[in-house]
Amino acid sequence: MTRQIYRNEVWHVLADPVSGHFHRINATAYAFVGRCDGRHSVDEISEALLAGDPDSALTQDEIVRLLVQLNQHGLIQCELTPDVESIFHREALVERQQRRLAINPLAFRVRLGDPTAILARFDPWLRTLFARPILALCVVLILTGALTAAMNLPELSLQVRTRMGTPRFLLMAWLLYPFIKAIHEFAHALAIRRFGGEVHQMGVSLLVLMPAPFVDASAASAFRYAFQRLVVSGAGIMVEMVIAALAVILWALVEAGIVRDAALVVAFVCGVSTIFFNGNPLLRFDGYHVLCDALDLPNLASRSVAWWRYVILNRRLGLTEHASPEPGRGERFWLYTYAPASMAYRLVLSIAIVAWIGSWSTPLGLLAGAGLAYAMVFRPVLRFWRRLLSMPLSMPMRRRALRGAGALSLAVLSLFWVVPLPFATVGRGVVWVPEQAQLRTGTDGFIAHLDARHGEQVEAGQVVAHLSDSRLEAEAIKLRSQLEALDVDLYNAMLRDPVKARNVEEEMVRIRSELGRIGELQGMLVLRAGVSGRLVMPRQDDMDGAFVPRGTLLGHILTGEAAVVRIAVEQGDAALVRGETRAVSVRLAEMPGESLPGRLLRAVPAATEKLPSVALGEHAGGDIAVDPTDKDHQRAQAPVFIFDIGVSDSILERAGGRAWVRFDHGWMPLGMQWGRHLKQLFLRQFDPGS
Repeated sequence: MTRQIYRNEVWHVLADPVSGHFHRINATAYAFVGRCDGRHSVDEISEALLAGDPDSALTQDEIVRLLVQLNQHGLIQCELTPDVESIFHREALVERQQRRLAINPLAFRVRLGDPTAILARFDPWLRTLFARPILALCVVLILTGALTAAMNLPELSLQVRTRMGTPRFLLMAWLLYPFIKAIHEFAHALAIRRFGGEVHQMGVSLLVLMPAPFVDASAASAFRYAFQRLVVSGAGIMVEMVIAALAVILWALVEAGIVRDAALVVAFVCGVSTIFFNGNPLLRFDGYHVLCDALDLPNLASRSVAWWRYVILNRRLGLTEHASPEPGRGERFWLYTYAPASMAYRLVLSIAIVAWIGSWSTPLGLLAGAGLAYAMVFRPVLRFWRRLLSMPLSMPMRRRALRGAGALSLAVLSLFWVVPLPFATVGRGVVWVPEQAQLRTGTDGFIAHLDARHGEQVEAGQVVAHLSDSRLEAEAIKLRSQLEALDVDLYNAMLRDPVKARNVEEEMVRIRSELGRIGELQGMLVLRAGVSGRLVMPRQDDMDGAFVPRGTLLGHILTGEAAVVRIAVEQGDAALVRGETRAVSVRLAEMPGESLPGRLLRAVPAATEKLPSVALGEHAGGDIAVDPTDKDHQRAQAPVFIFDIGVSDSILERAGGRAWVRFDHGWMPLGMQWGRHLKQLFLRQFDPGS
């Protein structure tokens, strides 16, 4: 028995050393339970409570519910003959639950033994390990690692995007994660022993097909002070953050090789584990226990679920006999918000995990998807209806409850499958310049002279820049010399050897053709404006004498016409955009608060892997995944379709800027929208070639 204080309220924790379970009761319930010594009857205890403090004493209904709960958890001993069948039923239920966990393909546990002998060797150093100087050292290391990561963020993020998805790095993560997790779990175990607790169980679990050691840290629940429980919960997070910081520092110091690759993997694994799993309070891992202990919110997850069950059964279905969870001071907000937020996060995270598994193995992805659908949708619904049908209710109340549950179910189904909601596709594009207004080099060359300045008004056909290429001039001189020599040979051959004359004529035709090609290239060395307008060619001072390869965009001409946004749309949305778009709206980066009407000008009929601009790829902050092997970062990993959108109320003043385009498809129920997105996700992840 341990006395604990939460939000200035006294609670008592009953520890069952055999099962390892802990039961929390408040002071009012303990006033009754503490008197159950086997010498007094329930009626005598109730009378004594009423005589001592009638305002806070338990009512008869509350006493009955308390006794039922104590009996359900095997916490009552009395002179009555024990219900052997009920005892065996409880044990069978526990065994079934453990068996179900053991065969879960995404997360099962295997117990390996008692780690007490190993942990006891660290007892002499426990006070030193959990002292303030060590905490300060850890904070300094974490801040140093964060600063190192910030200073190398572009290279670090590029390495993660381009390399962490490769088989080699995934194998390294699979091999290194168990060691990281073992250190994490032993930090919990050592923290428990630091405050006098015991750890008697360790093992290995399989989390998303990855082995992960674990220890039973439930002994921390019996600690009297919240600070002790907080240290135990946060020890694993702190250790992983220190490991991540050391890995980032090592990655920044060493040269390319296996050590640097391993450091990158360790930093990434620890970071992802802390942010999305262990350190996230929406999952029942370390971050959740830190939140509960820091804010004095014990058992927040289960109590939030119980609160929502009470709200639905009592306030929506009219079952007034259902007991209220009785939230403490300041707890109502957390009870209302935690369960929905946790469920939404778990759903999004589970879908992402299933999609990742499916991208590697279709059968495993299908199996994981079926398990997700059962666990997140079908099982909660079945439990709700089974609980509702098994309640001991009077016939009028049962009818009212069933009518209310049916109406609630129909309302939810209507919201998802009947009530139409706005349906749209949103993509990111760039402000585009027409081809004739772009100033691109037609051949390789050096910029010899700029004939127009940035911001000047130019006319169509006006020379903007001259390029030079000495190789072309030398080649032209060489070919002219050869042509003159062949002209002499032709004159002599016509008098003596007609066959040779024909060969010479053919060679002269070839050389004249080559001279014509070189002449065309020399003509391309003169860059002319294709349309009239204002010249946009910044940084001209850096251009003189610079070498520019063929196809380089040196600038463009602003004609004063309406702006055009070019957008790349993924395959799954292309048909929807092309065939079911009712309206188009555009938001330009320079005017994010203003929605401009647009219209679909043209659509490229064939898919392409080349993006119109680097800005659309994830390397430059876009949404489209690019091929990590492409040095130009313009080749998409999956084919895309290109669309041009005319912006009606905007004059083209700056090209290359970002824009957000919304294709309005009308109205569609939310369930149908989600079904469409899940179908596209399924096709993209499980059948990438489709």
